[in-house]
Amino acid sequence: MPTPLSKNILEITDLQGISPNFEQLKILPKETAQKIETLIFAKDKNTLKVLTTNNIPERLTSLLKSLEDKGYKYEVFYTSPEGFTYAMSRYTDMEGIAQQKRKEETEQKQAEGK
Repeated sequence: MPTPLSKNILEITDLQGISPNFEQLKILPKETAQKIETLIFAKDKNTLKVLTTNNIPERLTSLLKSLEDKGYKYEVFYTSPEGFTYAMSRYTDMEGIAQQKRKEETEQKQAEGK
């Protein structure tokens, strides 16, 4: 299993293709991700891809231990603060889209009288 010392570095251009989903937010909520400058950007079965600035290494270490305790494996990727801000913006975009979709579904059900 990779350790936090593995050096996989992602630039902003590498992050443009990430497509976060809400399953990942259930594992690591957005508010926590922002506080520790770490987020999960992909999941394949039980292996998580974790993106961090590593500006708060003790919290990263704690998070990785917690993920291991829950049965997850992980691969750690590092980015700049700007890269992390960009990646977090993708979550915000996805949240907005999901909220709009839920609103439209609710309005449609009300219009149909359900």
